[in-house]
Amino acid sequence: MARYRFTILPALLFAAQCSFAAEPPAPFENPEPEFHWLQLRNAHGLVTNLPASSREELSHRLVEFRANLRRRKVELDLAEEDGRFDVKDAVITAVLPGGLLYAAFRAQQHQQIQGRQLQMAEQMQDLQQDLIAFGVMPSESLMAAANHSRLAGAE
Repeated sequence: MARYRFTILPALLFAAQCSFAAEPPAPFENPEPEFHWLQLRNAHGLVTNLPASSREELSHRLVEFRANLRRRKVELDLAEEDGRFDVKDAVITAVLPGGLLYAAFRAQQHQQIQGRQLQMAEQMQDLQQDLIAFGVMPSESLMAAANHSRLAGAE
């Protein structure tokens, strides 16, 4: 039986490969591309064609990205709230032999979450300014927020 082992394995691999080759390929679902070609001409007269997405698709992606950022912000807020050092953690630190290591680990986790929250706030602010510049959300509150953040950045 041991000498047939080396013969059976290549035969099985070949049969599996043939069965995959017999399946027809999946049809292409979207025959029309999601972008159009943008023709650009530089100062020297060189013409290039670049793919450019439609304005509606870009606005939809920006709004979707904003919703995902908000959802992630809520998740980070909950994680930060759970990661705070509370009475339970103080008891574990005092009672258990490895309590100080536990406390240091919890403090490190809390700092990492706070760092992610700061990054998230910066991303939300940048996206809000991009939405205003792109014209997806031209509300007065967003304009005031963008002007306030621009003024705060200048100081």
